[in-house]
Amino acid sequence: MTPMIQQGRLVRPVEHEVELEETRHYLAYREDKADDEALGRFRDWFLAECGLAG
Repeated sequence: MTPMIQQGRLVRPVEHEVELEETRHYLAYREDKADDEALGRFRDWFLAECGLAG
């Protein structure tokens, strides 16, 4: 993510950040994509953002 931010390819569309409390997030994907490298990187990032990284 950092290189994309530094290159200006990934930007925050609005200034404000919203933090929702008492919400649930789900990550669903097809079984045949479980070993996909890009999905694995996203899954790791997602879990880290949720405070669930092991």
